[in-house]
Amino acid sequence: MELRYLRDEDGREVDFVVLKDDAPLFAVECKLSSKDVSPACTYFRERTKIPEFYQTHFEDPDFGHAKKNVRVLPFWTLCEEKGFA
Repeated sequence: MELRYLRDEDGREVDFVVLKDDAPLFAVECKLSSKDVSPACTYFRERTKIPEFYQTHFEDPDFGHAKKNVRVLPFWTLCEEKGFA
Protein backbone atom coordinates (compact mmCIF):
# COMPACT_ATOMS: atom_id res chain seq x y z
CA MET A 1 0.00 0.00 0.00
CA GLU A 2 1.06 3.55 -0.63
CA LEU A 3 -0.17 7.03 0.39
CA ARG A 4 -0.12 10.06 -1.87
CA TYR A 5 -1.17 13.66 -1.45
CA LEU A 6 -3.55 14.99 -4.14
CA ARG A 7 -3.47 18.64 -5.21
CA ASP A 8 -4.29 20.44 -8.45
CA GLU A 9 -2.81 23.62 -9.96
CA ASP A 10 -5.53 25.77 -8.37
CA GLY A 11 -4.71 24.60 -4.84
CA ARG A 12 -7.60 22.18 -4.30
CA GLU A 13 -6.33 19.26 -2.26
CA VAL A 14 -7.28 16.02 -0.56
CA ASP A 15 -5.09 14.95 2.34
CA PHE A 16 -4.27 11.51 1.01
CA VAL A 17 -5.13 8.80 -1.47
CA VAL A 18 -4.48 5.15 -0.60
CA LEU A 19 -3.13 3.11 -3.51
CA LYS A 20 -2.46 -0.59 -3.98
CA ASP A 21 -0.43 -1.73 -7.00
CA ASP A 22 -0.58 1.87 -8.33
CA ALA A 23 -4.41 1.79 -8.36
CA PRO A 24 -6.33 4.21 -6.09
CA LEU A 25 -8.53 2.52 -3.49
CA PHE A 26 -9.92 5.56 -1.65
CA ALA A 27 -9.25 9.22 -0.82
CA VAL A 28 -9.46 10.87 2.60
CA GLU A 29 -9.91 14.49 3.62
CA CYS A 30 -9.28 15.17 7.33
CA LYS A 31 -11.21 17.83 9.26
CA LEU A 32 -11.56 18.71 12.93
CA SER A 33 -15.37 18.68 12.84
CA SER A 34 -18.21 17.12 10.87
CA LYS A 35 -19.20 20.11 8.77
CA ASP A 36 -20.43 19.91 5.18
CA VAL A 37 -18.45 17.96 2.61
CA SER A 38 -15.25 19.62 1.46
CA PRO A 39 -15.55 21.17 -2.02
CA ALA A 40 -12.22 19.52 -2.90
CA CYS A 41 -13.71 16.05 -2.29
CA THR A 42 -16.59 16.83 -4.61
CA TYR A 43 -14.27 18.29 -7.24
CA PHE A 44 -11.91 15.31 -7.32
CA ARG A 45 -14.79 12.81 -7.04
CA GLU A 46 -16.19 14.16 -10.31
CA ARG A 47 -12.82 14.23 -12.12
CA THR A 48 -10.91 11.12 -11.02
CA LYS A 49 -11.37 7.38 -11.02
CA ILE A 50 -10.89 7.11 -7.26
CA PRO A 51 -13.73 4.76 -6.23
CA GLU A 52 -14.37 5.97 -2.65
CA PHE A 53 -14.09 9.35 -0.92
CA TYR A 54 -14.16 9.89 2.83
CA GLN A 55 -14.10 12.97 4.98
CA THR A 56 -13.03 12.07 8.49
CA HIS A 57 -13.24 14.05 11.72
CA PHE A 58 -13.09 13.73 15.53
CA GLU A 59 -16.82 14.04 16.29
CA ASP A 60 -19.60 11.44 16.39
CA PRO A 61 -21.72 11.97 13.26
CA ASP A 62 -21.40 9.33 10.54
CA PHE A 63 -23.29 10.14 7.38
CA GLY A 64 -23.07 9.86 3.66
CA HIS A 65 -23.79 12.69 1.32
CA ALA A 66 -25.62 10.95 -1.53
CA LYS A 67 -25.55 13.87 -3.93
CA LYS A 68 -21.81 14.41 -3.45
CA ASN A 69 -21.06 10.67 -3.03
CA VAL A 70 -18.71 11.29 -0.08
CA ARG A 71 -18.99 9.59 3.29
CA VAL A 72 -18.40 11.76 6.36
CA LEU A 73 -17.38 9.68 9.38
CA PRO A 74 -15.39 9.71 12.61
CA PHE A 75 -11.68 8.93 12.29
CA TRP A 76 -11.94 5.84 14.53
CA THR A 77 -14.76 4.44 12.38
CA LEU A 78 -12.69 4.86 9.22
CA CYS A 79 -9.77 3.06 10.88
CA GLU A 80 -12.00 0.18 12.00
CA GLU A 81 -13.72 -0.23 8.63
CA LYS A 82 -10.45 -0.14 6.67
CA GLY A 83 -8.72 -2.54 9.08
CA PHE A 84 -6.26 -0.06 10.58
CA ALA A 85 -7.49 -0.35 14.16
